[in-house]
Amino acid sequence: MRILLDECVPARLKKAFPDHAVQTVTVDRNLETQNDLRKFRLGFILARVPNNRLEGFEPIFEQLNAAAAKVRRGEIIWVVSPELKS
Repeated sequence: MRILLDECVPARLKKAFPDHAVQTVTVDRNLETQNDLRKFRLGFILARVPNNRLEGFEPIFEQLNAAAAKVRRGEIIWVVSPELKS
């Protein structure tokens, strides 16, 4: 699967997706609220993490990879850090 990472996330986040082709794209804050993501021929995984450093994403690497394996065209999957679920 091809994965596009927002450029505001660390490029080293590619490590979360070892079996996928990963590239970065331009920043787009509030992507979900500014666009009807279902109209795109893409699936989206949106991550909510405590910070934009790699260590902010590391606790959810497994969930991100699992989401990448199952996301379908027009679907949005949210992955939220356990630190923010309270």
